[in-house]
Amino acid sequence: MAKSVIETRWVYGYLTIYFYCIWDSFRGTLVQNKLCQLAELKNEPIPGTLIHPLEIQYIEKKNPFTAAFYSFCFPGLGQLYNHRFGLAFYAMFWWWFYITFSHAYESLFFTFMGNFEAAISILHPHWLLFMPSVAGGSVFHAFITAVEHNRLFRIMQRQRLAERYSSSEVRIFP
Repeated sequence: MAKSVIETRWVYGYLTIYFYCIWDSFRGTLVQNKLCQLAELKNEPIPGTLIHPLEIQYIEKKNPFTAAFYSFCFPGLGQLYNHRFGLAFYAMFWWWFYITFSHAYESLFFTFMGNFEAAISILHPHWLLFMPSVAGGSVFHAFITAVEHNRLFRIMQRQRLAERYSSSEVRIFP
């Protein structure tokens, strides 16, 4: 019954988003648990949390190549990794829009099935012209955002260490 209701043009998106959301929920939970454990041990508030209507930011070290890879696999996932929800759904919307009108996933499905005539006949290549800009922009933005998050993470760590150990005889910063 499940096979009868699955749209072939949406299968890749279903699987990609499903597995990413499961993994990111697990990863986010681990990070939040570490922050809570540190807060309980030191009796301090959780550091660096910022909540906006379109994003929830907390300072953590990000891997720029992971963010770029996610956006390469599916535009918008790198922005989700960076917790930029508004931009993530914007990129996902346009990717789905162009994929739907180009019939690229359906064509890919027919190609895997060996039906090359159907794959070529169903494809609308003029919609494919927009896809490099959506994918490229998403990959670039995810990478740069992760780099900037890491810069902020280092600054926050430096400030906290300087504040905490400013009266100590040991000098961390010259």
